[in-house]
Amino acid sequence: MLKYVRAGGTASTVGVYCMNPISKEPDAKLGHMDVEWPNAWIKSPRISAGQSPTANYNRALMRAILNGRMPYLTPMMNIKFIKLEDAPQAYKDFDE
Repeated sequence: MLKYVRAGGTASTVGVYCMNPISKEPDAKLGHMDVEWPNAWIKSPRISAGQSPTANYNRALMRAILNGRMPYLTPMMNIKFIKLEDAPQAYKDFDE
């Protein structure tokens, strides 16, 4: 992770990291990331981590998908338009 960071630069990870029991890497199975601390000490980088800021992009992304500007995502998103009065049943179906 720190191999490509300039001295005084920033290394960031964004996303959700958790245990991955099917990984071939022992650390990943436990949800650990390998950090080269000697490189960190020498380069003095800023290290940050956090969840991805999905709220910043969610509305624009959903509009693009619903307006057909990203047709390759539609099958993956499993989008179905329903009438408002059908919403209670749709929520029940979703819970099953």
